[in-house]
Amino acid sequence: MSIQDTSNTGEKPNQNNQASWNFGSGLFAAPIARGVGSEYYSKLKTALFEIYKQTDPQVEIQLLDLDNVNEPSLVFSAMIVATRNKQRMETGVAFHILLLEATGEKVPPYFENINGSQVEVYRVPSDAFDKELIDRAVIAVQKAYPNTRAFMVDGTVVPAGFNPDNKFAVHSLALNAGLATNTELVVQSRDFEDMNLARRQQDNSLNINISFNRQQIENAVGDPMRSDVMIAFNSNRGQNQRNNQMVNSGDREIQISRISGFVDLLRVPPPNMPSNNMYGNYYQPQQQGPKQIFAPRLVITNLESTVSYTPASVLLSLATALSLNDNFNWMQAFRPQPTGRNEIDLTDIGALNIDANTMNEQSGFGTRIDTKDNSFQLENLGQLISMMIQPGLIVSLDCPEFGPQSWYLSVFALAANGNVQAYEAIFASVDALTNGNFSKNFPKGQPMFVDSHNRVHLGTWVDRSGNKRDIRDIDHLAVCNLVGERDAPVIRDWSNTFLNMQQPLLQRLATRKKLIMGLTGDTAVFTGFAQRVTFSQQFLQALQKAIAMCGTTVNVTTPLNSSAFNDQRGVATFANSAMVMPGQQGFTQQAGFRSFSNPAFMGNMGFGRW
Repeated sequence: MSIQDTSNTGEKPNQNNQASWNFGSGLFAAPIARGVGSEYYSKLKTALFEIYKQTDPQVEIQLLDLDNVNEPSLVFSAMIVATRNKQRMETGVAFHILLLEATGEKVPPYFENINGSQVEVYRVPSDAFDKELIDRAVIAVQKAYPNTRAFMVDGTVVPAGFNPDNKFAVHSLALNAGLATNTELVVQSRDFEDMNLARRQQDNSLNINISFNRQQIENAVGDPMRSDVMIAFNSNRGQNQRNNQMVNSGDREIQISRISGFVDLLRVPPPNMPSNNMYGNYYQPQQQGPKQIFAPRLVITNLESTVSYTPASVLLSLATALSLNDNFNWMQAFRPQPTGRNEIDLTDIGALNIDANTMNEQSGFGTRIDTKDNSFQLENLGQLISMMIQPGLIVSLDCPEFGPQSWYLSVFALAANGNVQAYEAIFASVDALTNGNFSKNFPKGQPMFVDSHNRVHLGTWVDRSGNKRDIRDIDHLAVCNLVGERDAPVIRDWSNTFLNMQQPLLQRLATRKKLIMGLTGDTAVFTGFAQRVTFSQQFLQALQKAIAMCGTTVNVTTPLNSSAFNDQRGVATFANSAMVMPGQQGFTQQAGFRSFSNPAFMGNMGFGRW
């Protein structure tokens, strides 16, 4: 690797350096850094510089500067990680922008008049990734690499709390930016071929391990991410049974990808219940009140791959999420859990009855069902869930706006918002992944997404034990648990911020922000936004079928194997277009719901930027 430090803070810059602090305009106006922001910038750049010196010698990396001292129109300073392969110089250069929140002031909100009311439009550092910043970044790269093809690979906000003295944190940041730029160079190379499952060797055993630990993980800049459900896709390397007790036998499990997320609940139009319950004979609910007015939705908060981050690899990881629909595995996310002293169990499914009102209380709201009682067993959990929640599963993906995952997830947000180029990139990738089988089941032009242009807050809140947590802990069930019967109308207000499309998004976001602040005791800190994209039923079914046609087998292991409100109440009208029903051929073999303790067997499953 060849790395060039393009700043000379406190020294006279090299006039021949095309990527100096002051691009083409001479010296700094002051002999030392002007403020703490510049000191932070210099410290982080030095730390990144040391890490990138250890990179592959075939890779050339430069750290280019956008200083908000010499570029006064910029609110924040930015650093550009630019990469090219010395063996393939003709491919060009790929660059990723790091925007440093600590180098600027908080972006103030502004107000818009919507339906006669002044609505606060909250702004976050990622909003600074505007045309002005990107244009200046492009100029900086063109100056450093004249007459060279350049590819921008999104950008990442480095939060103000990021510690440049933490070597582990800086390494994660450096790795993420390096993966982003190097992946783009590979995809743009003339001989690039994406993953094709039909060409994959069938000699390894593939496993999906589903766990429900209700933990938190961190992204590449140290932000906490909710991870109630974790789906790990692994390959067993080697099959030597005689040496399976030996550490160095070569027989070990290698992780291919990992998905983290949580199961949210959406209020949906009541279904026309058939005479035979879709849950089979496990539970036949008595028709006493509104039934199954909620749908389960897996919200993916994080997606990691150890293979690559091309769209095909991401779709390979995404396909494993459908295993959560097999045998109603998603139900395990609602198993009663012990909580700390004075803590509220935000995932207690018993509180959902406040909104479901299965006994038709005159107030329009029901009462909490006690799931903490010792007599409440798994059978009772199944009965309760099947009374209030429809079978099937909706799959959504949170695509951060200029976060650490944006460089490989933003293609889905763009496609969901109508970008034709992004749509075609996804279509081509999934077709290549499945050896052309996807296009046989999904004609080009059909919608891949529903519920488009949806946006959710990112940030943190502090629980009663003083732990900093992902703000996405506050979901529909959490609201039910926090407000209880006393303030039940707040539950309606919450769901309307997602589902009442009669209100503009900006107004719904402003209302949701106020609700989050109240529900978290004013401990919430809003740091960004994500586009929440929801895959259409047709897309997921075609993906399942195309995967099955590739002939790969996978084993799955798990720990266990009309509205009460008025017509103004918003419902997820898109649910029927998104929810994949259990038992559909293509991804798994359907088994009985009661097989909690036995692993299910998934038969005939197979599994670049834009």
